[in-house]
Amino acid sequence: MIDKQAAVSAEKKPRFNTTRVYIKEASVRSVQPQFIFKEKQEYAVKFELAVNFQEITTAVHEVVLKLTVNASPKEGDESDVVYTAITEQVGRFIIEGFDEEQSADIKNTVCPEILFPFARENIVSQVIKAGFPALYLEPINFNAVNAQRNMQDHKENVIAH
Repeated sequence: MIDKQAAVSAEKKPRFNTTRVYIKEASVRSVQPQFIFKEKQEYAVKFELAVNFQEITTAVHEVVLKLTVNASPKEGDESDVVYTAITEQVGRFIIEGFDEEQSADIKNTVCPEILFPFARENIVSQVIKAGFPALYLEPINFNAVNAQRNMQDHKENVIAH
């Protein structure tokens, strides 16, 4: 009797675990390589971040964090991109025992928080190996980003009704 109760409570217990982290894509494209040879060239850096996820099984989820960095000369036109660096950092996670909202929050906040340091290190390493000065990407508060997105979705739903 006790073993059956333990098995039932173990099934309901929420579980989160990282099973694998890997790079799906990594590239640097030097659009204007002549800037590599300019001493003390300063760049304006813009980056884009996207998080996508796919359910592999009911418990296993794949989360892809795509980070794109575009650098242009600080003194020039923003459209004069000197280099573009892209990485897709992927993680496989076990997410089970959570309701839909909790599961979505985990995929939009916890998983990207785990993946972002790997993606950031990969981008920085690629940029240095391409001959450009090292760059620093600030940490991201994915909880705040997710809360902002949820507020925006709520506003859009209110306007639509």
